[in-house]
Amino acid sequence: MMHVPNVTVLMPVYNGEKYLNEAIQSILDQTYTDFEFLIINDGSTDRSVEIIRSFRDPRIRLVHNDDNLGLIATLNKGVQLAKGRYIARMDADDISLPERFAKEAEWLDSRPSVSVVSVKALLINANGSVHGEWLADRLTTTWSDICRRLPKENCIVHPGVMARKEILAKYGYDPKQKNVEDYDLWLRMASDGCRIEKIDEQLLKYRVHPDSVTILSKRTSPLKAVIHAKYTYLRNKIRSKQLNSFDLKILAYLIKDIFYTMLISLRIVNLSRNSK
Repeated sequence: MMHVPNVTVLMPVYNGEKYLNEAIQSILDQTYTDFEFLIINDGSTDRSVEIIRSFRDPRIRLVHNDDNLGLIATLNKGVQLAKGRYIARMDADDISLPERFAKEAEWLDSRPSVSVVSVKALLINANGSVHGEWLADRLTTTWSDICRRLPKENCIVHPGVMARKEILAKYGYDPKQKNVEDYDLWLRMASDGCRIEKIDEQLLKYRVHPDSVTILSKRTSPLKAVIHAKYTYLRNKIRSKQLNSFDLKILAYLIKDIFYTMLISLRIVNLSRNSK
């Protein structure tokens, strides 16, 4: 009888050759071993596939997209293909510390009411050197902490989560929320009362570099991605006539975000005029 793994590690890859070897090795070095490593190649044109195939670990399951589908479609595909009852997210440029999966799986095993558990992250640069923490991540640990913070901003490190498969399959990632698909997912879950908790340990090295999604999505405006996520989320909720008190908090912060952005724009315009 074929063994069904308890955890599926889901990692999409698109032209990730620069950091891929280190990312894969960090998964294979986990102290927790009952997992399949589902790597989905999203039409890479670099050496990514060659690097993946250089690892001979039987837990690796390599799947290819016929075309470049993009991150959200690839994530949704991976959720459907996952065999484990838990899904652990991983990105091709990050590093999971050895105890991450063991502690996340134990957390979900012992807390049936928790839908998603995350770990805290250390920020690293392109060279792998630690250069700080994500403040919103560091300040939130409990479900109540997270519920208070989420209407304002994202505070969950996406590649540091482990979630119950049935929850991810139920909610999925919204194709309209490009670059903020994780934030939108947390908002929808939290609004419905799906508990998200966090282990108070830094068990992920989250790489921030010029080509990372985090940097690319915020290059034009630090609030643009957040405003888009909240607006699209609330529009969907209004259409379904399912607004609740949590959603009203999101609306209040969205108004503040828009107002702040308008003030910054006016200040830039005035500075430009005064400089002439």
